[in-house]
Amino acid sequence: TVNATDDETTAANDTDTATVTYLDVAPAIDIQKTVDVDADGDSSFSESEAVSEGGVGTQTADYRYVLTNTSSTSTDPLTINTFIDNQGIAADITLVSAGTLQAGVTLVKSGGDTDDLLEAGETWTYTVNDVTVPVGDVGGTHANTATVNATDDESSAASDTDTATVTYLDVAPAIDIQKT
Repeated sequence: TVNATDDETTAANDTDTATVTYLDVAPAIDIQKTVDVDADGDSSFSESEAVSEGGVGTQTADYRYVLTNTSSTSTDPLTINTFIDNQGIAADITLVSAGTLQAGVTLVKSGGDTDDLLEAGETWTYTVNDVTVPVGDVGGTHANTATVNATDDESSAASDTDTATVTYLDVAPAIDIQKT
C-alpha cells in the first residue's frame, strides 16, 4: 500500500499484491550398507568381509544399514515405506514393510527428534544379526543389495540402493590315512 498527496494536497493511494509460490524439490535418501562376518570376531563393519569356503567354520554375518535424508531442503521429512535386502538368495530380508519395522531388525535413531520421519540431520541405523551366508568356493563372492523406498510430505518418491559383499577364503585340503 502506498499513500501520497500531490502539490494541491489531494490524496492518492494504491494497493497491490505479489504472490510467491514454492516449487517442489525432489527428495533424496542415502543408504550405506556394510557387513561384519561373525567368524572374524572383530565386530568391525565394512563393505566387504570374508568367510571360509565350503561352509567351514561360522557362516553368519551381521548387516548394518545407515540411512540419511540427503534432500537439498530441510522441510522435506521422509517416511520409509519399504526397505528390503535381496540377500542374493531365495529369501529376502524385509526390514520395513508398509512403513512398519519388521521383527528381528534393530533400529537406532540419532541426531534429531527420533519421531517416525527421517528428517535432515538425522541418521537411522538398522541392524540385522546372524544372517546365514550361502556356502561358496574360494574366489567366489556373495553380493547382495539393499533397497530403500521413501516419500516426502508431498508424496514425492525417493529411493537408493547399496551393496555389501562376502568373499570366500581358501581352506587347506586335508587327508587322513588309517592303516590297520
